[in-house]
Amino acid sequence: MNSSTYQNRTSSAGINVPLTLKSVQLYQYLIAKPGEQLIAANARLSLLLNMTATDPLYEQIEHWYNELMLDVNDQALTISDCIYEVIPTDPSIISQVIPPKQRYDFFYTAQPIKKLAEIIQLIDEVLFKVEACYLTNQIEREVFVGIINEVKAMLSNIRIKMFSMTSIGKRTEGEGAFEAKLFLRRIREQNQIQSDDDQTNNEPEPTVPEPPKEQPEVTPPKKNKKTVKAGTEE
Repeated sequence: MNSSTYQNRTSSAGINVPLTLKSVQLYQYLIAKPGEQLIAANARLSLLLNMTATDPLYEQIEHWYNELMLDVNDQALTISDCIYEVIPTDPSIISQVIPPKQRYDFFYTAQPIKKLAEIIQLIDEVLFKVEACYLTNQIEREVFVGIINEVKAMLSNIRIKMFSMTSIGKRTEGEGAFEAKLFLRRIREQNQIQSDDDQTNNEPEPTVPEPPKEQPEVTPPKKNKKTVKAGTEE
C-alpha cells in the first residue's frame, strides 16, 4: 500500500505519511494498544481543529496543541542528550546493524497534527541507535530497559494530556464516548481551554498497562565496565 491508496476512514480530507521506522521497540509500541490510544487521542485534536477551521476557537486549540508538542520535543531532545552520553559514538557500531522493514502509516487531517509524526521520527532515530548498541553488547541490559521505559512513559504522557484536555467532551465525566460538539459547547461556556493541571484526569482506561513509576535512570555506565569496545571513543 502506498500513500495514494491509503484508505481514509475519517469524515475529513487528509494526508497519509508513511513512516519507515528502524526502531523495533517504537514500532511495537505504536501498533499495540497504548500506541493506538495515542493516535486516537491525537485524532480527537485533529477533529476539533477541522470543526473549528473558521472559528476563533481554532487558535486556542492550535495553541494548546503546539505548546504540548514543543514540550514533548524538548523532552525528547533531553532524553536524546542523556542517551548520547551512554552509547558509543563510533558510527561503525551502528552501521553494522541492519534495521527491519517496518512501515507505519501516520494519517492526519489537520496541519498542526503533523508535528507528532516529526517527533516519532526523532525518537525512532535515537532508539534505533540504542537498540543497535544493545545488540552489539555495547550497553548493559539495565541501561537499555531504562531508556525504553523512559521513552514509553513520555509517549504515554502525551496520550494522557490529550485525553485529559478533551475529557469535558463526555456526557459523564471520564465515561462514555467523546462528543466533539459537546466539547466545543462546553469550551465556549467556560471561555477557555483547561490544561491537564486544571482538571482531574480519568483517562486512559485502566486496562492499558503503564510503564512502572520507578524506572532505571538513564545514566552513563561505570568506567570499569566493558560498555565501550577498544578503539571506540568514550
